[in-house]
Amino acid sequence: MATHTIGTFQRRQYHASSHSSATAAALAVANRGKLVEVWIAPKINQTATAGSWTVSKNGTQITGLSSVALTTRAVGESSGTLSAAPTANTYVARGDILSVIGSSVVAANWTFVVQEF
Repeated sequence: MATHTIGTFQRRQYHASSHSSATAAALAVANRGKLVEVWIAPKINQTATAGSWTVSKNGTQITGLSSVALTTRAVGESSGTLSAAPTANTYVARGDILSVIGSSVVAANWTFVVQEF
């Protein structure tokens, strides 16, 4: 986990991996804060044209992070949706579980950015 201090607030980056489109990547939050954004970095070429991903907190889908489209792309390519942010304030508490699952999405590394307070 990397942390960056901004004033008296700190941004923490959590990382998780999924190994196939049916595998969820999940992690536990260390401190309370606000979910800022989620990033995806596919490990292999994304060949499905209708890929999408959904982020949940404690099993409930997060507004604005449901069925986020991911287009066909090669590893390291900058096209397609690489990140998304919640459209409503999403607060997390210590111990909350953030998870993401893809539909027709290849194995990927995920980064969750949380503004702690």
